[in-house]
Amino acid sequence: MIDRKILEIQIYNVSKFLSKFSIFFAQNKFFVKEVNREQIKKDIDEKFLIYLTKFLDFQIAYFANLKTVMDIESTFITLLCALNTLTSNGHKNEKPLSIRKIFYRMHELNDGIGLNATSISEITKIPRTTVIRKIAHLEKIGMLKKDKFKRYRPDDFTTSKVSNKLMPAMENNLEFLGVFFSQCLETYSARI
Repeated sequence: MIDRKILEIQIYNVSKFLSKFSIFFAQNKFFVKEVNREQIKKDIDEKFLIYLTKFLDFQIAYFANLKTVMDIESTFITLLCALNTLTSNGHKNEKPLSIRKIFYRMHELNDGIGLNATSISEITKIPRTTVIRKIAHLEKIGMLKKDKFKRYRPDDFTTSKVSNKLMPAMENNLEFLGVFFSQCLETYSARI
């Protein structure tokens, strides 16, 4: 029923993500051993439904928590612009930032190019007119800012109109992410 190619891409991404965290956990003695991407991919294939339920539980909790701050489409747009900011910062030689520092400094990190409404629409599959309407609202509440070329990137989240709700939601979502990782690594370790 589900296109296997789509599943393969998602399994690859999740296994890559989990393997990187297993390396981090192993180096910090949180997890007994490192697990490579291929090992996790094989385990996800074998225990697909177990991983899927954990992933869906995580996604539901994550987005339900963010929905307390703004609607889902606005969340996608903001996350996409933030992701673009963080990934385009790769050329700077800075030490890794904690989540709190990233949250407070995200608007300073990007001296590169933001995303325009058309790109956001194409990536998120949200109609362009809706993207433009959502962006106008996100600018008004201080979540996004526009440059002279009408490209968008995160504004200073600490001064946004929703900052008092956003930081607690982000901290809760980090906890949800930690629970998801630990559940996945426990599932990997379990001999089912």
